[in-house]
Amino acid sequence: MTRQFEYEKQTFQEECVQSILRIFGGLHQNQAFEKVMRTHHQENNYPFLVFTENKNIDIMMETGTGKTFTFIQTMLELCKQYGYKKFIILIPTTIIGDLIVLILVSLKITLLASITFICDLENYLISNNQSA
Repeated sequence: MTRQFEYEKQTFQEECVQSILRIFGGLHQNQAFEKVMRTHHQENNYPFLVFTENKNIDIMMETGTGKTFTFIQTMLELCKQYGYKKFIILIPTTIIGDLIVLILVSLKITLLASITFICDLENYLISNNQSA
């Protein structure tokens, strides 16, 4: 039997997802990465520098604010809107990796049951065999 998780969306989580989708929307309009990131930084008045040389997008949230749910929701929305189906999730421990896979399976079942949308993401967990 698969364990079901209950998710309560928070406004700040949805704002994070939408913010990331706006970045990808700009990129899909063939705008330069540097321009998209600078515009995003200015619009949101972030109190830190944005480095555009490496083309990484970092998502920073406080502990306990729902990062796991937010990045999974972001992945599903990127799949739905832009067809992305491959994501790399870096995790510090195998235990957290197992939890993420469990949440992905539960979320997939929940989404299929509600027919919100279907995005077939494969789950692969690569471990360095270090326990936490």
